Amino acid sequence: MKALKKILVLTPEYPPRMLGDVSINAHSVSKGMVKDGILTSVVTFDDWRPGETVEEGIRVSRIASPIRTFYSILTWTPLITPEFVRASSKIIRGEGVDLVLSFEWTTGMSAMTLGTIHDLPLVCAYHSVECQRNPFRDSPLSQGIAYLEREVAKASELVVATNEDTAKFLRDEYGISVAKIVVTRLDGDVGSLISFCRQAVEDHEGANA
Repeated sequence: MKALKKILVLTPEYPPRMLGDVSINAHSVSKGMVKDGILTSVVTFDDWRPGETVEEGIRVSRIASPIRTFYSILTWTPLITPEFVRASSKIIRGEGVDLVLSFEWTTGMSAMTLGTIHDLPLVCAYHSVECQRNPFRDSPLSQGIAYLEREVAKASELVVATNEDTAKFLRDEYGISVAKIVVTRLDGDVGSLISFCRQAVEDHEGANA
């Protein structure tokens, strides 16, 4: 049975770039993975600090957008996806990866692409979903974001929600199976998340057997 030894974390933000809880939690999860003996690599967006470093035992690859000005988050995402895929594929080819952990929908397209190209299991984590954040759910922008959130969740072996409300929306609004959703906090002990990720690796291997 294949074990979880190497993980790739995709996140739109990572310290010192901090726009909200995603950065804090991606950092917490990555440190917890390393503490558990898992080789952890992070690929994140950071226009001001592009390049590769090793921080607290974590390999961090920061990428920049090829275009600095964009009209909306929906145009930014497909522009940055090739950069995420390029940097991530370099890591996968160089040292191997057992699982991709994607934070939020903005890195979901990259995660789905990597999963398909390299035949890797995918776990996605949501702090919230569009129907929670936006009262104007019928707008084209909101519908586009919701569509991507749903597709990433469907493509994942496991969907992590950081709270019960988000889990409920994933079930009721996006039609994600209850069996596929787990609720766990990501800002402290990440032992539960590691167990879930290990199970995702085993499930993926079993499905491909």
